[in-house]
Amino acid sequence: MLTLRAAREEDMPWVNEQYREVGFAESDYGNEIIVLAEWNGEKAGVGRLVNMGQDTYEMGGIYVQERFRGKQAANAIVGLLVEEAGRRGVPHVYCIPFAHLESFYSRFGYKRVEDESDVHPGVLKKYQWCRTEYPQETILMKLIP
Repeated sequence: MLTLRAAREEDMPWVNEQYREVGFAESDYGNEIIVLAEWNGEKAGVGRLVNMGQDTYEMGGIYVQERFRGKQAANAIVGLLVEEAGRRGVPHVYCIPFAHLESFYSRFGYKRVEDESDVHPGVLKKYQWCRTEYPQETILMKLIP
């Protein structure tokens, strides 16, 4: 059975181990909202909202271990993070997914950013980093409730 919960400080070694394995930036527990997915009590996946400042968050780090894929964990993680951003009244929530995941994120209300002039500089910096760091194409999307 799939369950979701907020990460605790003692979960951080596991969280960052997952991120290191796939080449994602490590998490900063004090600056992020981190959600864990568990399958029958075993850690299966993770995702986060990173506080960028100026009423802006970046949703990312959505990762599910291969053996737990197909159990809707990523769907549940993204859904909960979108809900949490709404509960907190965050006006600007971005994500930087691989391009082939655009339709997945669109189902949650994310739209591709066409004009980057109003995007938080920290988000743009991460977007540029992703574009040079990953061989797969990445895109910039914003949550439009």
